[in-house]
Amino acid sequence: MEDKLEVRLEELRQQAVDYSEAEAERTYLNHFRKSKLAMLMKDREVAGVSTVAAQERDARAHPEYLELLIGLREATKVAEKNKWLLNIAMRGSSLYQTQQATLRAEMAAYASKSA
Repeated sequence: MEDKLEVRLEELRQQAVDYSEAEAERTYLNHFRKSKLAMLMKDREVAGVSTVAAQERDARAHPEYLELLIGLREATKVAEKNKWLLNIAMRGSSLYQTQQATLRAEMAAYASKSA
C-alpha cells in the first residue's frame, strides 16, 4: 500500500514538472510574440512601409508570425492539458484521503461496538 502511494506521489511530482515546463513555454511564446511583431514591423519600416498600421498589418500576416501563433496555440494546449491532469490528480488524492478517513472511522466505530 505504501509503495503504491509513493508511486502515485512520484507521478504527481512529474505531472507538476510537466505542467511547469509547459506553462513556461507558453508564457515565453506569448511574450516573444510581441517582440516578433516589433521585429517584423521594423523590417517593414526598413522596406519603406511608412505607416505603423501598414507595418503592423504586414507583420501580422508574415509567415514567421503566423508560425509563432501556431506554436503558441500548441504550447497553450499542452499547458492547459497538464494543468487539468494535475488538478484531477490532486482531487483524486483528496478523495482517497477522505475514503481512508471514513474507513478508519468505520473501523473504530465497529471496534468500539465489539468491545
